[in-house]
Amino acid sequence: MKQCLLSHQFPLSLSALAGIRQSLKRQLNLLQIADATAQTVELVTTEYLTNLLQHQAQPSQQVILRFYKQQQVLIFEIEDDGPGWPALTTRLDQASLPSELATNGMGLGLIAALLPEHQYHHKPGQSRLAFVLPEAPPQPTVLVIDDSASQLNLLREYLNQDYQVIAFSAAREALDWLASNECDLVITDLHMPQMSGFELRRQVAQLPKHSLLPFIFLTGDELPATRNRAATQAIDDYLIKPAPRSVLLDSLARVLARHQNLETLYEQMLLNSLLPQLTETPFATSAWQRLHQSFPENSGDFLLSKTVSHQRTLLVLGDQMGHGPVARANGAAWIGFMQGLLNHPDITPSRFISLVNQELYRIGETLPHLMCLMVLEIDDAGTLQVINAGMPPYILQQQGHLRAEAHTIGLLGIDPEVNPVAQRYELAPGDSFHGFSDGVAEQVTTLTNQLTASDQMQYSLSGNTLHQHLWQFDQQGIQDDKKLLSLIKR
Repeated sequence: MKQCLLSHQFPLSLSALAGIRQSLKRQLNLLQIADATAQTVELVTTEYLTNLLQHQAQPSQQVILRFYKQQQVLIFEIEDDGPGWPALTTRLDQASLPSELATNGMGLGLIAALLPEHQYHHKPGQSRLAFVLPEAPPQPTVLVIDDSASQLNLLREYLNQDYQVIAFSAAREALDWLASNECDLVITDLHMPQMSGFELRRQVAQLPKHSLLPFIFLTGDELPATRNRAATQAIDDYLIKPAPRSVLLDSLARVLARHQNLETLYEQMLLNSLLPQLTETPFATSAWQRLHQSFPENSGDFLLSKTVSHQRTLLVLGDQMGHGPVARANGAAWIGFMQGLLNHPDITPSRFISLVNQELYRIGETLPHLMCLMVLEIDDAGTLQVINAGMPPYILQQQGHLRAEAHTIGLLGIDPEVNPVAQRYELAPGDSFHGFSDGVAEQVTTLTNQLTASDQMQYSLSGNTLHQHLWQFDQQGIQDDKKLLSLIKR
């Protein structure tokens, strides 16, 4: 069973393609897909949907665009209701781009070339084309400035294999670029017309998002006075031309590693200052037993709870997927926002989800935040309500029988409004609910099959035992933050 992150259905027509592309662009932005991969997905989707309309005996009427995770791999799927092409798998395997420029006939070649890991499943009235999205770590971006064209070409040659290189021959051009772009490190000459390396460093330090940007001076100036002046500007390294490739690469690796360590230290200090303010309200109901475990303690996974009346308790299980100090600070702010919502006496799971969605949508263009949520409400009589927004399927144990529930509305923040409907269950004493992040289990069907096949589980299917088995479940080497919540009806 897959962890569905996003699933949107659209009526399909040529006039609807622009709106579908716009929605897809927002989904890719929310999922923080790398620009190159996002552009590939948009291009392939447009090409494939056009083929669905123009090259089937009966054009498709509806299409579903879906993102899901399977074994920690992100997969994009296009499902339609047309008659499909039974031979498409073979044709994709044999397709290639033309050797010369062409204006048509490139559709299958584009799909096969841009997203080679694909699968096509077909049956009457339903076809699904799925792609594995590449998740190679992005190369660090290095901004290089030198008024010598030959020096810029040499630096590109030195760095292109390990870094994404952005090069300018004038410091003013580089400064203009930095106003709307980001990089990981700057290598600059010192003595250049119009603006020197020193002046560039001073002006970059005044840009809020670049004030701590690492700088390396690469110059032919060996004068002690120049070195001393560079030291007063907190330059990370000072290299003399011509610097051998090995020296330059060692310097970049050392400087980037040092800044990464400082960033990690800053992140931990930030979390330590924020987390004490975001403590969870004690679990106040005696009608349920609550078990929960986390690893590591300060991770992107979280659990909030609030008893909003004598008989009604809300819980929020979440997984924040961003990394780095800015993402963690943003995540802490979101936890504070959600704690504020839980303090409202009339809050319900549906209302909670709607309000979080509105805020995620409002700031999504400028500050997208990727967060999976599961919101629960329990009462003393044993009623359990669940809304799953992108978390893995949860497990219910009732009268000794296990089942995985795959109901999900997908990630929030894509549409301005959602109308979430909670799944409702009545649990008797001894029954239990188990929800978790994908660090505990992603392939939930595999997990439940293993548990029910176990000799021990056939005789001891209690909530406490299930909790321990879930926490110890081996995901075959997959390492991620883990959060497990079990609720057992007393």
